[in-house]
Amino acid sequence: PAPNWLSYGELLFLAVLVGGNALVFWFGYTKRHGHKPRLTEGPPHPSPPSSYAKTIGNALGFNCVLNMGLLFVPATRNNSWMEAINMSYANGIKFHRWLGVAAVLTGVVHCGCYYYCWLLAGRWQQMALPCWDCSLRDRKGRKVWINVFGEAALLCFLLIGVTSVPWARRRMYNLFYNVHQLLFVAVIFTLLHWVRALWFLLPAFVAYLISRVLSHCNGSTAAQVVQFSALSPALCKLVIARAPGERGQFHVGQFVALGD
Repeated sequence: PAPNWLSYGELLFLAVLVGGNALVFWFGYTKRHGHKPRLTEGPPHPSPPSSYAKTIGNALGFNCVLNMGLLFVPATRNNSWMEAINMSYANGIKFHRWLGVAAVLTGVVHCGCYYYCWLLAGRWQQMALPCWDCSLRDRKGRKVWINVFGEAALLCFLLIGVTSVPWARRRMYNLFYNVHQLLFVAVIFTLLHWVRALWFLLPAFVAYLISRVLSHCNGSTAAQVVQFSALSPALCKLVIARAPGERGQFHVGQFVALGD
């Protein structure tokens, strides 16, 4: 999105997105994998390329989880965070799409860096494929399945990303909507891959679930659109009739929810 089209609240959200990713990558690259003190006075030995690839891949894993956590914020209807920065749901979906791209890209590079290390070591089959006879009590067995769970989560996100391309979304909306439900499966596999991701995902994910439940409850009461016409460029007329039967009954003080 062009900066001229953004409000101050949207610029703040964009700053949190860009600045947060930069800080998380810096922390993952320098703090968690910083230089350890050397006990010898000789010159340091150069690190192999696989060491840098693993460090970058691990740092980008944190970026992927951060983007996943922020991914739910603009997709949640009527949440206080979006209203606080005066961002509409329509504009929020724009950021939701870009956050999805960022989450998928960082996830792919995160996985690719580890595959590069495994291929150099000649161990990609042992590290990337399921080990059915490994015990989860052993560190080796847990490591293998942690990798498999991460691959399963990435596969779900890739399927969501492919069906979210504008061409596919406009021509096969039902497929796009149904594949998007893999999001819940992807979150479960992400937590199995790294359980501490729960603290990144929990606040926004719970708010998103609440909005989905409320949307489902609002849509469960059937109503019939009798008339919808444009009276002027800035005014429209909408006439709604309640559905016959018990589901269409209402009481004084209740309201009608109009979905976008």
